[in-house]
Amino acid sequence: MSDSLSPRRYERRGGIPSRADALAEDLNRLSDAAIQHISVVGGTVRRFGNSVCIEVPESRGGGDYRVVRFRLKAVYEDYLNCKQLNGTTEVGPTVKVAKPYHLRKTPFHGKTISGITYNYTGAQSRTKTRTSTSTTENQVITPAYQVAVTGYDGDEIYACKPSGGTGVKIGDEDVVWLDINNAGRAWAKV
Repeated sequence: MSDSLSPRRYERRGGIPSRADALAEDLNRLSDAAIQHISVVGGTVRRFGNSVCIEVPESRGGGDYRVVRFRLKAVYEDYLNCKQLNGTTEVGPTVKVAKPYHLRKTPFHGKTISGITYNYTGAQSRTKTRTSTSTTENQVITPAYQVAVTGYDGDEIYACKPSGGTGVKIGDEDVVWLDINNAGRAWAKV
């Protein structure tokens, strides 16, 4: 506690405590009591003068919060096949990376949501039909996911492993990587 807030500050100042001083003392006792009741699993709570420091351990939420670079190899309705990049070199096995939720087929195909019916015609194309006016719009993902072609190595995909998974399952395999969509892909009218 700083000298200005210590219980003996009145003796040093040679004065009588004011109502503000008494209130400050009461608030300090209250905050000290509150700090003593704060618990942080695996962490600590410390008081430094008039400040409180709460140190918490690293997250153990189950996710892998680093972002990893991949090279796009193939595009499917709900996921992508990718190879991890180390610099410009592809390393490791081919891994499945879930598409962002709104770019997937499974949650929307054949469903009517808010008067709009979605029918997927490919991994990057769909039709959107408004029921009330019976108008149909063809849509594609833009920018499109691009795999390697002559003169182009294929898109780079940045992905993470979210805590709780991606919600995409291929057969018995949970897809653990998620495209963070740094390219800003979205559905657009053709």
